[in-house]
Amino acid sequence: MSTFRIVAVVVLLAGASPSLVRADGWGSFGHLASVQAKLDTAGDYVLTWAPDHRAFIEVTAGTSPDSISPKNVVMSSAGGTAVVVTGLDQSKRWYFRVSPRHDRGTVVAERQIPLTGAVNFRDLGGYPTEDGRSTKWGVFYRSDALSKITVSDVAYLESMGLKLDIDLRSDSEVASAPDAITGSSIVYKRDVIVGLTANIVALFADPSVKYDVAGMVTLYDQIIDDNAAVYASVIRDLANNGPGAVLHCSAGKDRAGIASALVLATVGVPDDVIVNDYALTEQYEAVLISQEVPAVQGLLKSLGIDPSRLGFLLGSPPAVMVETLSHIRAKYGSVEKYLMSGGLDAGTIVKLRAEFVD
Repeated sequence: MSTFRIVAVVVLLAGASPSLVRADGWGSFGHLASVQAKLDTAGDYVLTWAPDHRAFIEVTAGTSPDSISPKNVVMSSAGGTAVVVTGLDQSKRWYFRVSPRHDRGTVVAERQIPLTGAVNFRDLGGYPTEDGRSTKWGVFYRSDALSKITVSDVAYLESMGLKLDIDLRSDSEVASAPDAITGSSIVYKRDVIVGLTANIVALFADPSVKYDVAGMVTLYDQIIDDNAAVYASVIRDLANNGPGAVLHCSAGKDRAGIASALVLATVGVPDDVIVNDYALTEQYEAVLISQEVPAVQGLLKSLGIDPSRLGFLLGSPPAVMVETLSHIRAKYGSVEKYLMSGGLDAGTIVKLRAEFVD
């Protein structure tokens, strides 16, 4: 274990927002709570928890959740609220189990996958479910477009076990910017969301539609109502593929955001956690979004839409997902019934839960 240099540090968490913190890779277990792993710019992992725990804390690490051995203790510490783990191979993804001694503890990982060519590729693991369990790390992922990922990015994704790439984009989007996974072991699959461009054009053409949360909700409701079969197919693909699948669209916000919400809701993740996961896109894509405003405005102009009416299309406000989940339940009865209206069977839902919930 000499390659590890462990430094204990104290982190003040008093100013953190409980809702957003919970969505960004936090969990709870045993006598500790709010455990998080963050990869910093130096390539070190900062593991934090709250409150200050005076018993011995053990940290073990592995390149998959199943490979974390209780004998592979990389740190033992008494007191404090954080440790920094350095010296890990940055070409691999790392998972950590943090626990008081003689306690099972919890597995945690950095939620955002560190890629050069995609900023919103993130793990859907580590979220609590209504029955007291949690979603597994390293099983299902969501992302923005994979057209700009590098050879090194692809190698990283393969090393962490990615097997299936589900693309939700339109034919024109794929033709102009195909996913850069050619020649890899990752299987490519299309589940095309229908009617998105037509819905956006119609929405902007309606003078009664405001460019705010209500406008986004209207768009999402249309996507939901037009694509039950497509989203049912996504769930089926995930359940049948098992661990190592990513679903994505262009920004990883709207089409992939709805798909991710459906996956999480189907396995019993509470609405507040789903909403916060949706809102994380703005955090991860803030710089990219600002850079792409001119391109999006150009696209709107090509569609005959006044580009100054860009409005809500670039954000992911929490209220939008709150209303989207409400729409599904009000119109279809439940998320499961919505997916079944698209052809999903109960057995596949059971299979998804078995694959994804610890």
